[in-house]
Formats: sequence, structure tokens, C-alpha cells
Amino acid sequence: MTRTLAPAVAPTAGAGGPGHPPAGLTWGVKRSLLQYIAGLPDGGHTTSGGAYVSETSFFTFPPERGADNTQECAELRFRGSLQLGGHAGMLQIIITDPRVVRSESGMVLTIADRTGGPGESERLAIADLEINDAYRTRHGLVLPLMTATLTSAGCEIFGGHYPPGEQLDPLFAFAPRVGGAAADWGADNLLEQSRMYSV
Repeated sequence: MTRTLAPAVAPTAGAGGPGHPPAGLTWGVKRSLLQYIAGLPDGGHTTSGGAYVSETSFFTFPPERGADNTQECAELRFRGSLQLGGHAGMLQIIITDPRVVRSESGMVLTIADRTGGPGESERLAIADLEINDAYRTRHGLVLPLMTATLTSAGCEIFGGHYPPGEQLDPLFAFAPRVGGAAADWGADNLLEQSRMYSV
């Protein structure tokens, strides 16, 4: 397991050009948690399925391969898995295949529930999101800042160490255009949702 460092500065450049996050969903998870894990003798992280950690210790989940994100699905799909751990396996947090999804109450961050095995298809809404900005460029959809608060299901993923409503680190997303499609990654729905739920 790779040693974990707490994120330093927000990502500001990537495949979309200057000022764009890297292609995919980029997240520092929770700074204080990563600092705690970094201080453990066996604390660290592993990434798989395409997920990776940047030089500034942010975790990035690339766009999901083959996902039809050009339709009005109001959902951005990403792939890969992040595991944070320590305390000889007693501390284990797994975040797999995250998605930014429009729900009846607003925007949420969901992850795949792998407790039933690799074929498990259930998803857990682990955080409520507030999209503070959203815009499109010729490269795709950019969500430069999404604030996140923990849900009840998210509390379980984080081992019950935080209460519902706990502030998590902000998320950043860049969803490239797919095959030159006119509508990219449900952009119109997400932009509408941003206007509805942003303060």
C-alpha cells in the first residue's frame, strides 16, 4: 500500500487546457483523514481500475469507458477504485466507480457497492453535492468546484467516524466531449441543476 499524503493545492490544469481539472473526477476526499492516515505506521492507499493519485495527492477517477454520457441522463460516470487503509486492516475505506448524479433532492455523489462481490450493481449515495459553477468549453463540461457533505450511507463507508452533514473536501470534474457529440455528459441537465441548487 502506497504511503498517503494530504492534498496540498487544488488541481488547476489538465487535458482540457489551462485552468481545467484533469479529465475525470478529482477529489482530495478529506484532508484531515488523509493526514491521519499518513501518520499511521501502516497507513496508505492503493488505486486500481484507472484511478490514480496526482503529484499534489489528489485522487482522480477517469471518465468511464463506453458510458453513454451524451444523453440527457444528468449523470457523470467515472471509473476506478481508491482504497484507504491502516491499523492492520481495521481502517478501510473503499471508493469505487464514483458518479455525479441528479436525485430528487439535488446532486449526489454515488459509488458502487461492492459488499456483495464484484458483480454487485447497487450504488450508495455517500455525499450531497452543491455545484457552485458549471460551464462548457469546446473540450467538454467543467465543474470547477463541488462542495460535498456526508450522507448517512457515507458515514458507514467512512467507518462511522463522521456524522451526517460532515464537510468533505471539494470535488472537481472535467468531462470531455465524447466522439464530438453536441451534448456532452448530460451537460444541459447538470447546468440546470447547478442553477437550481447553487446558493
